Amino acid sequence: MYHLKQEDADTTDTSAEAVNATVVEELSLQEEALRYFHHFNRGFKGDELATNFTNCGNRSVFWYFAEYQTYKVKMVYGDASENTLNSTLFLQNTTNMANICTDTTENIFYFFKWKQEQFGTF
Repeated sequence: MYHLKQEDADTTDTSAEAVNATVVEELSLQEEALRYFHHFNRGFKGDELATNFTNCGNRSVFWYFAEYQTYKVKMVYGDASENTLNSTLFLQNTTNMANICTDTTENIFYFFKWKQEQFGTF
């Protein structure tokens, strides 16, 4: 996704500030995924259902775009001892993220269950 930093820039000015103001910048996939998640969160109101909903989303995006991609590269270029260490760290970070997201899912499930008991129907 692209967006302009400044729409009305003076094209005759060649200073670095003016040139940078007209550059079209591309959002990284990670930034775009975070942006979409935050829009979803605002509509879903996930933090009202589970206080760690935003934390789960942020960690999941970071895990996929940074942690997982880095791990794949490290496994290609590392030796046996480095791969063992990197695998251990990767599993630790994956487990932490999964723990938070499982807790979030459980909180949302029990919230909906409580609402269903309150109103009798969903």
